[in-house]
Amino acid sequence: MALSEKWGPPLLWYYLRQPSFRKDAETHMTGAVGQRRVPRIFLENHSIGLPPLAEQRRIVAKLDSLTARIARARAELERVQVLKAHLRQQALRSCFADLEKHELPLGELLRGIEAGKNMRCVERPPVAGEKGVVKVSAVTWGHFDTTQTKTLPNDYLPPTKARIMKGDLLISRANTLELVGATVIVDVQPDNIFLSDKILRLLVEEDKKSWVLWYLRSPEGRSQIESLATGNQLSMRNISQAALRA
Repeated sequence: MALSEKWGPPLLWYYLRQPSFRKDAETHMTGAVGQRRVPRIFLENHSIGLPPLAEQRRIVAKLDSLTARIARARAELERVQVLKAHLRQQALRSCFADLEKHELPLGELLRGIEAGKNMRCVERPPVAGEKGVVKVSAVTWGHFDTTQTKTLPNDYLPPTKARIMKGDLLISRANTLELVGATVIVDVQPDNIFLSDKILRLLVEEDKKSWVLWYLRSPEGRSQIESLATGNQLSMRNISQAALRA
């Protein structure tokens, strides 16, 4: 049985992309890590089941159709994410509009601001029995990510008050201009995870905690944070505790 001149190349392309073929090819790779390659003899000796020409045409047409549908679905999902972010910002802008008469410094709502220390750590999450320190990426994307941590030295005993607890209102004091001031409320109890010097805990009354969170995420809150952040590089801006209180 021969490959169709028209349908053979796309059929072969789809075949070579299937997981089973790629997994088999990986087991025959040669060379060092970073420069691994599939030997020519593997490709030359690999047998392929070849259907009649009409079946080749049908398979390629079906795969083309499914691929196009997947591409359209992916584009729609990306559009939904953009629309979701836009609608959220519109809702926040509407909720916090016309509050100029009621504005007051954040410091008047806070009972305090707490931070951890800048420590040399092992660049991996802690395992059982170890203690970890939170990274700025743990609060970057709108929720507290317990996997974004580093392991503290075994001989360092962090202060108990620096331990992150469920319900804490956390904010990053350092990141890019778009992400500095990212704020979350911890919704799970992490195991032995402590504040770092770049993640601050805002101490505020429980009934005002969610209000502060959403205001700091609103366009008005973000505008103030970005205007108060300092630093010469867009890749790393800082906002001080004094600026947050103001």
